[in-house]
Amino acid sequence: MSERNQDLRAQRHLSLRRWRAFAGRSLMEYVGEFPPPPHALEEIVGGDWEVLEVDHGHGGAALLRCGADYLVATPYGWLHPGPIRGQPTLAEVRAELGLERYHDPLVLERLSAL
Repeated sequence: MSERNQDLRAQRHLSLRRWRAFAGRSLMEYVGEFPPPPHALEEIVGGDWEVLEVDHGHGGAALLRCGADYLVATPYGWLHPGPIRGQPTLAEVRAELGLERYHDPLVLERLSAL
């Protein structure tokens, strides 16, 4: 196995561990309950996704790269921050979406449902 393939496998394993730590279930189970935007669903099903960061505070959130796009998974559904340049952090995305002010799970639930 080439070094690149080993790196990709290690990256995938890390993403799966991060996702399980965030959601406690598989990504496909989460997608079944909270369908992502259609373009992201294609990337997720195709395996072109990566969990970049997980935050267990503020109600919990996970930042995912899906193809060339980014999504935030919350316990209540997906948030789509729109186009982002570079590789953002979850804190940057939270700030861009205005979520650093919101710690109330009901507010996050309403925002995720939009």
